[in-house]
Amino acid sequence: METCFKLHGYPDWHPKGKTTPNTKVEATSKSHSSTAVGFVTKSGISNSALNLSVVTRGNDWIIDSGATDHMTWDPHKFTNFSLNCSKTIIINANGVSSPIEGVGTISLSPSLSIPDVLFVPTLNCNLLSVSKLTKSHSCVAFFYPTHCLFQNIHSKEKIGSGRESEGLYYLENVSQQTHKRALAYIANEHIQDKNKKEIWLWHRRLGHPSFGYLKKLFPSLFHKCNISNFLCETCVMAKSHRVVFPLSNKKIVFPFSLIHTDVWGPAPQSTHNGKNGLSVLSMIVLG
Repeated sequence: METCFKLHGYPDWHPKGKTTPNTKVEATSKSHSSTAVGFVTKSGISNSALNLSVVTRGNDWIIDSGATDHMTWDPHKFTNFSLNCSKTIIINANGVSSPIEGVGTISLSPSLSIPDVLFVPTLNCNLLSVSKLTKSHSCVAFFYPTHCLFQNIHSKEKIGSGRESEGLYYLENVSQQTHKRALAYIANEHIQDKNKKEIWLWHRRLGHPSFGYLKKLFPSLFHKCNISNFLCETCVMAKSHRVVFPLSNKKIVFPFSLIHTDVWGPAPQSTHNGKNGLSVLSMIVLG
């Protein structure tokens, strides 16, 4: 708290409230940090800043678990806007108050639209209240060391995600998520294609064993490949004992009454009388 007062100035009630803040420290603060403020509603019309970290204005949304309201400094983000707001000011930790000049709805993505966003022109960042979001969208928030995500309680559908950077969680926009999904899809397709080629290679190398045995030998290659998608024509033909004969209605009564023959040729060398074919007796039906 003392460090915060030194950076941003002392409030009037503080013993050092009349002193001027260190200009050198203040200049450093303005050039190297931006404010990420967590707000708590006070008396229904104002908010108190709980945490201060970062003064460059950005378009990113900071996911704040300590904020009781969504807030933005950019009026161009609103899809609908109203000047009528039940809250009038917010109060930072250093005692400085900032006016609330309106409230409205902002669409962050096709699946994520947030109502009741406060318009505070003096803010340096956009704040997304975890409490407000989970209540308005019936979702749960999961925070991990490197990222976070919001999931609908009933449909289990992911409605938003964020990334961690320098101790803060930033909401990922739709283009970033789409780009990541596209890259993941391409990478997955590449891995599957590579595994399929390896499976076929080992199938031929090992003398055409069944793909079930190959899966036991190389389980990692079949991680995302279904055995039923592999069909080897050579295996099917090699395991066929004979060509299927067509059905015949001819019945015989006496031996040698039905003879199966075939003609082979043409022979590479003709006989002395110029013949190059050979009649082959393939089957004699004895009855």
